[in-house]
Amino acid sequence: MPDNNFEQNQQQFPPEQQQNPQVQPQQQYAPPVQEQPYQGASQQYNNVSPQYAPAQPIEEKASVGLAILSFFIPLVGIILFFAKKKSKPKTAKACGIAALTSIAICVIMSIVGGKSREDSASSSSDYSSYSSSQNDTDKDEDSESPAVSDEKTVFEVGDVYESRSLRITYVSCDADCQDYDEFWKPDSGNKVVRAEFTFENIGDNDESLSSLDCYADNAACESFYGADDYKSPTLESISKGRMFNAVVYYEVPENAEEIVLEYETSLWSEEYITFVIK
Repeated sequence: MPDNNFEQNQQQFPPEQQQNPQVQPQQQYAPPVQEQPYQGASQQYNNVSPQYAPAQPIEEKASVGLAILSFFIPLVGIILFFAKKKSKPKTAKACGIAALTSIAICVIMSIVGGKSREDSASSSSDYSSYSSSQNDTDKDEDSESPAVSDEKTVFEVGDVYESRSLRITYVSCDADCQDYDEFWKPDSGNKVVRAEFTFENIGDNDESLSSLDCYADNAACESFYGADDYKSPTLESISKGRMFNAVVYYEVPENAEEIVLEYETSLWSEEYITFVIK
């Protein structure tokens, strides 16, 4: 008897499988199912903003030394400002401010100085005409009075120089002074000259005195410090109505034919007067 079960089994498989019963039916590849992360935790993490920012470098304090250098040399301050603007902004700012302050002060002083020179020149011109007429009147009244003038430039012993703020009296001079310390003798071939002056402030403000420079036959001479009463007017200041007595000594060649002292009466206009010793 035919096996009914066998026939039924053959009907269930396609012909290809019936011919090769060892071949298994090809199954379709299905990718593995990836596990999905927990959506709630991920969403919660994404909503949280970062609590920490990258640490910024701590900036050092501004350098006082570089700021002082920038004030006295503005060009260095400008260079430092641009060179350290990013790495050390405080130092750069201090250097820049110091340099600009120095430049501003120089500009202001230049403007004020120029204006002072103009005012001084104008005042000197006005006063010169007045002083000239006044001196002529004084000479007519008293011919024996000492010469007083701000136009005269060469003075002998007894003459008086007078400006709006200063009166200088040429008291005395000695072309061959011997009254000095024996331990301070001049060099061989030289001698010592002495001159005495009186400076009086006749202006309304303090008056700063300048130096007396000595020339023998147009050659500059050195000061002689071997006398006890040596007192130079250099850098001295006298207040209104006060007087200053100056005594100066200079070492000059023995064979000098002309010996004079020069005094600068105006710093701005570089005007000088001359006192003759020999």
